[in-house]
Amino acid sequence: MRILLNNSNFNVLKLERGLRARKIEAFVLLWTLVFSFGAHLPRNLANMKRKYVKASKTEIAESSWYMRFTPELVEFLKVCVNHAIEQLAVEQNKVLSEKLAKFQDVLIQDSTIIRLHKSLAKKWPAARSKTVAAGVKVGMLVSAVANSPKSIGIYAETTNELKTLRIGPGNSIDVKGKYVSEILPKLKRQVLDVEVEISFKKPNYNGKSKTRMDTESFRLVAVYNKDEEKYHVYLTNILKDDLSPEDVAKLYGARWDIELIFKELKSRYDLDVVNTKNPQIVEAYIWIAILTLFISRRIYNIVRKHNPKEKMVRYTQLRWSTIFTENASDQLTLILRYYGVERTFETVMNVYQSQALDPHVNRERFRDEFWS
Repeated sequence: MRILLNNSNFNVLKLERGLRARKIEAFVLLWTLVFSFGAHLPRNLANMKRKYVKASKTEIAESSWYMRFTPELVEFLKVCVNHAIEQLAVEQNKVLSEKLAKFQDVLIQDSTIIRLHKSLAKKWPAARSKTVAAGVKVGMLVSAVANSPKSIGIYAETTNELKTLRIGPGNSIDVKGKYVSEILPKLKRQVLDVEVEISFKKPNYNGKSKTRMDTESFRLVAVYNKDEEKYHVYLTNILKDDLSPEDVAKLYGARWDIELIFKELKSRYDLDVVNTKNPQIVEAYIWIAILTLFISRRIYNIVRKHNPKEKMVRYTQLRWSTIFTENASDQLTLILRYYGVERTFETVMNVYQSQALDPHVNRERFRDEFWS
């Protein structure tokens, strides 16, 4: 499988072998899948097929369309996502402030859960469920500088692992060898800034199944939040000379950015709309939503670049994603025109005539004996 990359305002990805078979055009297929989202349309294979038929001006059977959602398609979508990550990484959307001048980037990590049909429980078992259930975890590492994901992974929900945290040497009160939960209720200060040891299980890789305990040292910062009347605890390897405890707390507040990305993926690009029992289609749906996010970010960067600096800050991410979604169909038309595919009135009429037919030919119609 080989990918050809042609540079223009948008990077055109064309799969030359594997997907492009008979009637399926890889270019049209890719961009149809990317722009097949929208709150006004349900995301399912039937809707995607109708969009493809209208875009490509070709007829394709339901079974043939369904068979295109293969492990090879999933791998192709992952290649596209990785390519988009590389492209956006070189387009720095933001600049770190003077306080963070020593750092190359600020990376934010989090994950979100997507519920699946229970028949997929063996492949993607759910965590903490009393009944048979399935769930997939989408883990993401976001770059604050690039304003987009830097790495993405799909895992079973049960991949989460708890770690034991023990406090090491500190000051003011005796904290050595105690748990964080023992110390925080006794604190009277606004800030705790100490070195801690984390104990965790480390598997052996010499063929044995046993695991061994290992430890790592980190800096733990606890800052009292007056509004919530509790301590917010942060774990970091940033030295005290680089950032104060208050700055660490503010920096960790940037995690809200990744929450906004997950909100955008779910509310705009249907990340959590997975109405299928087919594992290949599950993964394809997820990668399609993520790829759509990257296309949105690419166009967003172009829009910001061609506007005065005083207006740039007014292009908020969620408002942008709303406008991007509303104009997705027009964007698809422009991309297909670049490829040489023009949408016409005849194209739309052909879609109406072919796709509006009920596939159940022999089904009896209610009141057929009175009127039809």
